[in-house]
Amino acid sequence: DSKKVLSAAVLVKLNALRRISSCPFTYDDYKGNGTAKMKFIKGVIDAKIAAGKKVLVSSCYKPLVNLLQNEIEGAEGFTGEMPIQKRNKIMERFQTCDDPRILVVTTQCCNLGVTLTRASTAIIADLLWSPKQLEQMWKRIHRVGQTEKCEILYLINQGMIDDDINK
Repeated sequence: DSKKVLSAAVLVKLNALRRISSCPFTYDDYKGNGTAKMKFIKGVIDAKIAAGKKVLVSSCYKPLVNLLQNEIEGAEGFTGEMPIQKRNKIMERFQTCDDPRILVVTTQCCNLGVTLTRASTAIIADLLWSPKQLEQMWKRIHRVGQTEKCEILYLINQGMIDDDINK
């Protein structure tokens, strides 16, 4: 039993390191003004929007999804807290209308059975422990019906826990 408790405690600490790597601004003592990931995401989105493309951004952290929706003009998105009917309307609008051009979602609520082929770029802001979950994320845009070459961007902070997860 003590090994199970120790394992759980280690996992909690590892998940805290992942969150610090992706969204340090969610911690009260954070004094920064953004992160390298945020700046990179905004830069990619600006370039893709200028080229007339749509972009899917995913994170497993609700605070990062919410921040991106607020910080990026024209972005829409959802987390698992949103009712499924409202999520479906947002995804349908993303697939069929010109706007929104940017869809920001939590990785866990946008997986099996979801088609988002209007996007040709997927930005995966943080890594999950399971490669299969990451695969499900990029399979939202790379599937039957996609007419463009897909670009999948995994954001990995070198020297941080992302780097270790990626190995």
